Amino acid sequence: MVAVASGCRQVFERWMEWQPGEQAWMSYINFEIRCKEMNRARIIYERFVCIHPTTKNWIKYSKFEEKNGYIDSARSIYERAGIYFGLEHIDETLFIAFARFEEGQKEVGAEWV
Repeated sequence: MVAVASGCRQVFERWMEWQPGEQAWMSYINFEIRCKEMNRARIIYERFVCIHPTTKNWIKYSKFEEKNGYIDSARSIYERAGIYFGLEHIDETLFIAFARFEEGQKEVGAEWV
């Protein structure tokens, strides 16, 4: 089973070199999650938001971190997204998602940028 997973990883890595669409990246992330390789999935998410840096993808990444108990990392991702987009180009959905995250953590006093 390990050899099969390793082979699949190699295929995915070759595919990711072409910087495919979002669904391909999500397939790779979901593969790693099914293999219970959360750290690998986190690394792939990091690469994913660099290639496809949309608001929804930053939010997906942060929610993944939160769901898996990486609260500080989830917060950091929202903060990094805010810096990436800058206050003049930010989408309000990112503000709302971050506010909901903080509200869920009972830490509404956190700073945005």
